[in-house]
Amino acid sequence: MILKQIINQVRRRFASIGALLTILSLAMDPFTQQVLEVRFRASTAVNNLTIASDVQRSERYEAYIPSPENFEHPVNLVTLGMRAAVVNGLMTSPIQNVSLQCFTGNCQWPTMPSLAVCSECMDLTGNLTATRNNTWALPNGAESLNSTYMNLVSQWYGSSNHYDNPITPYLSIFDMITTPTPRNALQAPVAVECALWPCIQALNFTTIQGSQIQVTLKSHSTYIENMPLPSLNDTTAIESNGADIIFQPANHILTPTPFGFNALPNATYSISDAAVHAIAALLNTTFSGNSFDGSYVEGVQSLVPTNGEFHTVSNVISNLALSMTNHIRLNPALANHNGRAINPWHQAEYVGQAWTTQSYFHVRWPWMILPIIVVVTSTVYLWLAVLDNWVTGIRIWKGNLLPVLFFSMDEDIRDNFSVNSTTREMQEFADTIRGGFQ
Repeated sequence: MILKQIINQVRRRFASIGALLTILSLAMDPFTQQVLEVRFRASTAVNNLTIASDVQRSERYEAYIPSPENFEHPVNLVTLGMRAAVVNGLMTSPIQNVSLQCFTGNCQWPTMPSLAVCSECMDLTGNLTATRNNTWALPNGAESLNSTYMNLVSQWYGSSNHYDNPITPYLSIFDMITTPTPRNALQAPVAVECALWPCIQALNFTTIQGSQIQVTLKSHSTYIENMPLPSLNDTTAIESNGADIIFQPANHILTPTPFGFNALPNATYSISDAAVHAIAALLNTTFSGNSFDGSYVEGVQSLVPTNGEFHTVSNVISNLALSMTNHIRLNPALANHNGRAINPWHQAEYVGQAWTTQSYFHVRWPWMILPIIVVVTSTVYLWLAVLDNWVTGIRIWKGNLLPVLFFSMDEDIRDNFSVNSTTREMQEFADTIRGGFQ
């Protein structure tokens, strides 16, 4: 009884349920088209070693040109490559990083340590004092000039105001004093002291969509105390057993790198003392003089436009340090644990990882709600129709159209049949019927 009541209630609503399913089925296509979405993700390139290069780096730097023997005061000279790096660093801004090979346009390299050049500038304006000659001076004696508004004075670790570590092989230390004149807008004198020295830098490289990014994570500048104090002289004479022995240090060696530099086991970073003296001789000349005498060299030319502004001066010196670092990295001196020179571009520890773009299908499940509802509702609707036909005793006509003919004829004919009649009964009665045109 209850089942029949339920069926009667559903039967009354069959038309509305069918109409609802028809409407929902029309929205099926837009919903099903939104189910799958094409997305892209990074994937390791198959032939990684041929499309991502190793990073150029250096563990030692020893390049210099020995002084000719006929010089009265022999001085080591820098190589043409280092001289070009100095000029380029002062005259070109910004300096471009060393380009790394990445054919896929997306590469990543591990942290890589390399011998480099570090720089720093200190604002010493607060240390300036007025002199009787209407000039300004620093505690170390560096003094401005009356004839010009900017004066550069080279120093060394023993005479500088701030950079006085006797173990660090400074490549250059100079003071710059800028005084106000009618030719510029400076309201007070300013002083800056800058220094450059060899160091180890932990570098990080990534290439994203063809754009290379280089970041210096940290630097290390602690040297081993195994050498005499550096001086302005090329050699240091000591007496042993009554004989004069000329001693010249071979290398300035940095202490092992701390955690985070990703250095190779037993790697030793150093710079030869001869190279240090050669670079220092060039930079001491470069950062000496002013804009109105015969010493108007590259360093003065590049610093005059800064008007002594601290951050601008620091940027110039940082640019110079990067140019010198690039030269050292591109002219490496590497050795294995046996002391034999090796090629840095075959160090497996620093091989880059190349990435390529991979497409994949992503299923957006919320768009599956409507198709699932339509399928479930249609299934329930089908079984309710089957149940209703079973309860009412409707015969199975399948695909035969013959029963339809009887319901479109006169009532006398239709009265002989009902929905419970079989197709066989209809067929036998149809054989006896004759029709004609009126």
